[in-house]
Amino acid sequence: MPDAATASAALAAGEIDWWEIPPIDFVPKIEQTASLATFLPDPLGTQGWLRPNHLHPPFNNKKARQALIAMMNQEMYLQAAIGVPKYYVPAPALRLRRALRQQAGAEGLAKQNSSARGSSSRSRATTVVP
Repeated sequence: MPDAATASAALAAGEIDWWEIPPIDFVPKIEQTASLATFLPDPLGTQGWLRPNHLHPPFNNKKARQALIAMMNQEMYLQAAIGVPKYYVPAPALRLRRALRQQAGAEGLAKQNSSARGSSSRSRATTVVP
């Protein structure tokens, strides 16, 4: 298909049977169509990374990298990138890494992190079948 709008129209018209990963903007409309079903092919979802170039300023300074980590807000980034909270799950691993610096209370976060991996109710990847 040349573009997402064409694929969406073809799916709704029954011209195609499968759309592996539709853009997130199209999923609510697809979910409203009774003849179509959506499911999550990978319950682990996908990951995004923020990796500054530590060879060049300002991130060649360790304090700047630490400040970047401290100011990160996963919810804000996920809301901006995906928009609909039911389609994303914040990764507890970021909190786990911070907790492991002190080790106190990390057991609960580790358990939360492993249970989030098994959750498929709010992952971004979606497959559509008629």
